[in-house]
Amino acid sequence: MGEDHEGASHLVAAAVAQALLTGLDLDAEERSALLAECGLSEDDLDPDGWIEQEAEERLWQACLGRDPDIGVHAAMCWPRGTFRALELLVRAQDDVRSALRTLVRHHWLLHGVETFHLEPDERGRWLLYANPHPGSPIEGPSSIFALLSVDKTMRELAAVERAASVLELAHPADRSAPALHEAFGGEIHFEAGRDALLFDEVTLARRSRSADPVLADVLRAVVVRALEELSVEAAPSTAARVRAAITDILPDDPLLEIVAQRLGTSERTLQARLAEEETTFRDELDRAREKLARGYLRREELTLPGIALLLGYSDASVFHRAFRRWTGTTPARYRRSLRGPDRPRAD
Repeated sequence: MGEDHEGASHLVAAAVAQALLTGLDLDAEERSALLAECGLSEDDLDPDGWIEQEAEERLWQACLGRDPDIGVHAAMCWPRGTFRALELLVRAQDDVRSALRTLVRHHWLLHGVETFHLEPDERGRWLLYANPHPGSPIEGPSSIFALLSVDKTMRELAAVERAASVLELAHPADRSAPALHEAFGGEIHFEAGRDALLFDEVTLARRSRSADPVLADVLRAVVVRALEELSVEAAPSTAARVRAAITDILPDDPLLEIVAQRLGTSERTLQARLAEEETTFRDELDRAREKLARGYLRREELTLPGIALLLGYSDASVFHRAFRRWTGTTPARYRRSLRGPDRPRAD
């Protein structure tokens, strides 16, 4: 979905920098010296403010030089309220499922780009993270920080020892692996091809001990106003928001009416906004399903009938026809094309 963010803002929330500094536990003099090394000062770290992404990356590099496990340590020790209105809005939701949906809907307040989305799974929901620093030396540590921070928040609001059951990371295991295993406590897969957390259905249904519908309404208005202050280029398109909502609703039927309700608008207005972007609801439904299908077909443990159900199809033959219409090939052939010459067939 990167095509929706060309020209996006290079500003990021200063709260991430605050969390990193908390993870290092520096005294005032050391903290000032580190900030100066990165071209920053305390005045730049307004909790509700923004800094240049390049400055955040310099800070990450400097922190990694002092603590190779900073991604883990920063995630586990930032105090409640660090991420201000967005964090408090997430905590005020009724349950873990609603909290994750709220994070996905408003997370771009932190980086000005789309970084989180939900993907259905037979066991529950995957929260996928698209790192805004691809190819950078800080990509791995910053993915660890982001995902552990979400897991920590869900554990706190649900009052459980473990929230996510599986952590997948795109990068290989490195020297931070022992600290990561200790902090997460669940199943971890390195070189998984993506950065993601799996939340099972039991966890998703857990009530939030900080649920507050009245406060949530107030905070939602605050977050929306903050988002409106961002440049137009930084905001996700209507099409991208529709695809995200569809992905979250699947495998249930993602009706236009339900998606419009999720996005806080009417069916007619939603269709008009999509028309302005020269697309339709049906087109975006196909795009969302196709993207999910391509990802599912990489996972050998999923059968084709199982994938069809995850995509909201009642019959595998309907999925077969749809995939062929999208790609010009069948799901089975596409899956075989992904395998190396030495990998056995599993269909």
